[in-house]
Parts: sequence; C-alpha cells; structure tokens
Amino acid sequence: MCRVSWSYFSIAVEFERQVAFEQVEATLSAPHLEVILGDADAPRQSQLHWRSGNVSVRVRFDEEGVAQSRRVWLGASADNLELSALNAVECAQELRRLRPQGKVQ
Repeated sequence: MCRVSWSYFSIAVEFERQVAFEQVEATLSAPHLEVILGDADAPRQSQLHWRSGNVSVRVRFDEEGVAQSRRVWLGASADNLELSALNAVECAQELRRLRPQGKVQ
C-alpha cells in the first residue's frame, strides 16, 4: 500500500521551570503516541508505516548534553489519512454509545 499523506511539524516549547525528559514523556503519554527522547534517531516515514496508527514525537532539549532544560523541541510525524480514519471510527463508536435506546412512539 502506498501512503503519500504524511505530515511533519516541529515546535519549540519554553517552560517557566526546567524539566527533565521523563516529565515531558509522562506529559505526552497517550494511546497512539510514540515518544522518542533525546538524540535517538526519529523513525523515517517508511518505518512508521509498520506502526499502524501511531504519531511519533521526537523530544530534544535546546542545549545538548544537559539533564534538564526550560526549552524543548518537539518534532512529530503522522499519517493524516490513517489518523482521520481512526478518528472517524472513534466518533462513530461514541455516537453509537450515545444513541437513545428503546422504542420511539
């Protein structure tokens, strides 16, 4: 299957106090979210194809070789079509759960 719908973004986040990688990882932990800490190589888009439904987020400090920092860089990549499909399924499941039960008179 050929996928051409990949998106990537990079954003700098600045905190009031210094944070450690573990704090950032705990904050970002969620289903379908893979957090890659530090200088580890972020997966290529071709590798992400095998990680169905995941958004990969690479977290790096602004300065190299420090244990904590106030400024963190986040770089994320994901398959737009697959995430849209997963979102549609989750919305349909929620609507079905909210559907009134019983007979209409």
